[in-house]
Amino acid sequence: MNRLCTLSALELASSIRDRRVTSSEVVEAHIARIEEVNPSLRAVVRTLFDRARQEASSADRAVRSRPRSELPPFLGVPFTAKEHFAVQGLPNTGGLVRRAQRIAEADAEVVARMRRAGFILLGTTNVPEGLTWYESYNKVYGRTNNPYDTSRIPGGSSGGEAAIVAAQGSPIGLGGDMGGSIRLPAFFCGIAGHKASGGRIPETGAWPGARGMIGRYKVIGPMARSVADLRAVMPILEGADGKDPTVDGPAWKDSAADPRHVRVVWFDDNRIMSPSDDVRGAVRRSVQALERLGCQVEAWTPPSIHRGVEMWFAALSQAGGPTFAEVISDGQPFELLRQWARWPLRRSEHIFPVLALATLERAIKPFSKLRQASAELRLVLRKEIEDKLGDDGVLVCPVFHRTAPRHGIDAMVHFLGFSYSGVLNPLELPATSVPTGLSAAGLPVGVQVAGRRHADGLTLRVAEWIERETGGYRAPSIGSRPEDDAPGPSLRAYSEDAAP
Repeated sequence: MNRLCTLSALELASSIRDRRVTSSEVVEAHIARIEEVNPSLRAVVRTLFDRARQEASSADRAVRSRPRSELPPFLGVPFTAKEHFAVQGLPNTGGLVRRAQRIAEADAEVVARMRRAGFILLGTTNVPEGLTWYESYNKVYGRTNNPYDTSRIPGGSSGGEAAIVAAQGSPIGLGGDMGGSIRLPAFFCGIAGHKASGGRIPETGAWPGARGMIGRYKVIGPMARSVADLRAVMPILEGADGKDPTVDGPAWKDSAADPRHVRVVWFDDNRIMSPSDDVRGAVRRSVQALERLGCQVEAWTPPSIHRGVEMWFAALSQAGGPTFAEVISDGQPFELLRQWARWPLRRSEHIFPVLALATLERAIKPFSKLRQASAELRLVLRKEIEDKLGDDGVLVCPVFHRTAPRHGIDAMVHFLGFSYSGVLNPLELPATSVPTGLSAAGLPVGVQVAGRRHADGLTLRVAEWIERETGGYRAPSIGSRPEDDAPGPSLRAYSEDAAP
């Protein structure tokens, strides 16, 4: 593998500006890496390789002709983006069969902001159907595999993004998170990911678009192999765009906190899904590392955390956004019983977990008063956490209760492990997932660092300390595909030159 694929986005940007390497060399190295690993991973679903090469040539001309101080900060550095972000000229399916021919007419705002900062888009990455499950699998592009073990899930809904970044096919990418959809894939694939505070980054041009309070729960953030890269791109992504009314957060503020002035509270069991020894060990090693740096450390479990799943489902159902059924049907009539009847015959356009979740949504719909009471629990839980943290505190806890499950039944059995991450979305709290190494079985483990609203800079800084002290990202050895899994289609079938 070309050593350029091992460098961070910041390292690549510096090397290009200093003329130690050209953008064309960087882009070609990453294209070659994607072509090498994608048959096993099926992470990248649409490519823009020809356009990326042209943009790299333009970047190289700019480096030769313009003063260094006038160049965009990430000129010539490649990136990828989750497929639910619109990219002009590419399908914007969100994993739905009925959107397979839907071509985006303009870039999503966050994609445009990355490009204005000099980044070059290589392609889009796989998601679950309707972005509604934590295994990145749909009937448009198929199933994405984990680069550490292809029999396991990479997570979702930003699973394709996490897989290709972890496999060193892209230095950095864009994800979205409504119930752990950045942090779970980052954890399962051994990279870093940041769920921004509610109201900080516009979702304009993403599908399915959020409305109502869901726009504050469903947030966007970066994914990379180093926390420093996350910190560097957050100021690029954040801020109002005049179109997304939910964006009202204060201006970005980085944190240069002294560990001696940071309080760390932590827990490792939410009493919903008890953690494995690997996960419990990752939390405790991280906390011990922070304590050695001088942080004030205290074990503390939020009193209402055990009701996190109930609160998450209720808060989303009461938030005024599109229903689950509306999302997976793209706003068209949805005949649930008919889809269930077609599923055993393999004629349904939906995957099993999605039909199960649609059924659950219908079952709880009549209990509106009960859902309202559970939804209001988010205010109680947020106050519990923010009062405890104050202005200088963070919360360290698991991202998920175990390492990456296997595809299929194993993933469904362990679904409620999402509760460690999902609980933070209706609270609108920022959270950074950071890898801390590998388990005895060679699978990634890590933790998440949460903070009070808009303390994104502090959670990222503390995550960077954990990364430095524990070793952070470890490169995977991409395994062969499972024998019972068919190979993915050629990347050529999903290139910008192929008919969608």
